[in-house]
Amino acid sequence: MPGDRRVRLTPGTAARVRYASARLAPRTPTSVPCLLALVALAAPRLTIAALWFLTNWFRGVFDSALWPILGFLFAPLTLLWYSAVQHWYGGQWGTWQIVGIVVALFMDGVPARLGRGKRR
Repeated sequence: MPGDRRVRLTPGTAARVRYASARLAPRTPTSVPCLLALVALAAPRLTIAALWFLTNWFRGVFDSALWPILGFLFAPLTLLWYSAVQHWYGGQWGTWQIVGIVVALFMDGVPARLGRGKRR
């Protein structure tokens, strides 16, 4: 037909068109857990405050408000890791969870040790 303007694509061309249209298609929003983890490591107290005021992350994790307050003041990364284990692993403490808490405790203690070394 003279008015038919269909383009016939070869299999290779069709694959390139599908690839290009998939790249240009709008993407659905996804979570960015690595970015959030980096923010939590860089500013753990800010992360705790944001989680406390904007979500129900700490609700039901602790029996009293004393432990989150002490964790916020003295061991923020440990508080975040403990609450993460409660949420993500159902409170089951295995090898990797214990390694994580030891690393968090170490990272919470390092700035205090570095500060004492400079004063001498």
